[in-house]
Amino acid sequence: MFQASWVKAACLQLLFVVSAQTHDTSNPQYQTLPTLRHQAELKDAWTAERKAQIPKLLQKHGVGAWLVNSSLPT
Repeated sequence: MFQASWVKAACLQLLFVVSAQTHDTSNPQYQTLPTLRHQAELKDAWTAERKAQIPKLLQKHGVGAWLVNSSLPT
């Protein structure tokens, strides 16, 4: 029991030392998010790309129909 506690304490201390050495807090860099309009455009483009692949997948796996529940949010 004592040994397990010692090992946990040593691991936590090592993790703290390593993270303190590799993390620069003097000058934080912020990443700006795209505007909501641009986020929507990205999502719509990704969705269209994925939907365009559906017919090939259906043909590849021999599926004759694909049902979509339109009550689910997109």
